[in-house]
Amino acid sequence: EGMSAAMAESDLDLAVLNLRRDQQSTETYTHFFRDRGLRGVLLRTTSLGREICRAIAAEGFPSLVIADRFDSQDVSYLYCDSYETSLQGMEHLITLGHERIALATSDTDDTDHLARQHAY
Repeated sequence: EGMSAAMAESDLDLAVLNLRRDQQSTETYTHFFRDRGLRGVLLRTTSLGREICRAIAAEGFPSLVIADRFDSQDVSYLYCDSYETSLQGMEHLITLGHERIALATSDTDDTDHLARQHAY
């Protein structure tokens, strides 16, 4: 919703695509994106899709991975330290005297969710 609202204030459009479903086995990622009129992509991935992010970066198509971290300098990413902030939240609840603290999260296996679980 936040991305959609921000796009409403610009001359850019937002398209949500599923590469695993829609990309033909013979087409490159760059070709796939350009055929759809895209000039850059924001990528949200799990551990299973990390190789796709690396491949898109290797092709040189403008991309930014959100909420994951990569060792390769070729992959541009935006990552917040969910471990430290989650740990601070847990410590705060403990100092308030709480002993039974639940963690509610999805089972998405990306770096962001795993860091939160590790802090818990």
